[in-house]
Amino acid sequence: MTPYKGNENYIFISYAHKDSARVLPILETLAAEGFRIWFDEGIEVGSEWPAFVAARVRGCARMIYFVTEASVDSKNCRNEVNLAYTKDKEILVAYLDRVELKHGMDLQLGTSQAVFRDKYSGDDAFVRSLARAELLQVCRETPSSAPAYADLVEMAAASTASGHMTLEQLKGYIESIQEVQKLFDEAEEEDRETLAHCEMKGDVLVKFRFFGKEEIRIPASVRVIGKEAFRGCRQLRRLDLTTGVEEIGDWAFANCTGLAEVDFAQGLKKLGASAFYGCHGITRLALPQGLETVGKCAFTDCTGVTELTLPQDLHSIGAAAFMRCSRLTRLSLPRGLREVAKDAFYGCEGIEDILIADIGTKLDPRAFFGCKNLMRISVPRSWGKQPLFGLPAYALVHRED
Repeated sequence: MTPYKGNENYIFISYAHKDSARVLPILETLAAEGFRIWFDEGIEVGSEWPAFVAARVRGCARMIYFVTEASVDSKNCRNEVNLAYTKDKEILVAYLDRVELKHGMDLQLGTSQAVFRDKYSGDDAFVRSLARAELLQVCRETPSSAPAYADLVEMAAASTASGHMTLEQLKGYIESIQEVQKLFDEAEEEDRETLAHCEMKGDVLVKFRFFGKEEIRIPASVRVIGKEAFRGCRQLRRLDLTTGVEEIGDWAFANCTGLAEVDFAQGLKKLGASAFYGCHGITRLALPQGLETVGKCAFTDCTGVTELTLPQDLHSIGAAAFMRCSRLTRLSLPRGLREVAKDAFYGCEGIEDILIADIGTKLDPRAFFGCKNLMRISVPRSWGKQPLFGLPAYALVHRED
């Protein structure tokens, strides 16, 4: 086994070389599971902590620190952990032995995720727990198969025995694993790599364990994206929802700041609250025909959006749904739209032109508050002289057929 060399995300391994016989087999298993790993192959006792090791710490995406008596007393390990801490690297603390952290490391690592060898039935279960750690998945190659059902059950049982999971949670977890295994067996080949990282409940994708892919196609078996399922997946660039997703839950893709392109399914009916909150990388939004509701804050702070297409079937736009989409310049509200709620387009300073196609559209008085550059409003001639509540008084109203 050789340390990883390349430009993709990798894990830096901090360990005492006295523990090589225990650590290296673990690293070999993790490497076989697709993880990109860098480890120092040996530093002579008494030598200076080399600059190239420091560079590898700075360049890593994650660190695993293997805790033993030897590693706690190792100056090199302390230097590595300290540098990772000061560079805000995420650290997984793997306790091979029950030892007390010293030399200030207890303060540095107090909030880090920890895995304890003595909570598992054997070395294999312990290694599998490391391989399933969510924070490490960004350093993993795309899997070609689903997680082994028996392995996941054993890991969950160990977590229950240690008090980290209740029996009820264990039951739900096992049911979710069974759902994923069934869907995986029935899925098309191109959907399997995604399903391998999904927590499912029926046709609901409850949670996605992100593994670093920039493009994701939602499997055809998924009808609902659950609450916060993809929240914070910052490396995600392109999202394909065209396979049959009917509902996107609250905060489902919130703060996916790298997301630039979204293809929606024509059968999508509902967009939940804050579903794409803070996704400022999106530039074009073409919401699909059939969509009836855009939830509150659904696209708040999507500051990169320059084009917005709303479907003819849309019934309501929730409060603050497009708040601070400041690069929008034109807006067309479709025929059949019944309601535009409070602050729906608050702070959309770039909007200059609005077309309202339906006289029956109810606009909240604050629907367009802060749209300070709005100059022209086009409404049906049948609107007559009734006031345009929710629109700035200084904008020029144009009535047309």
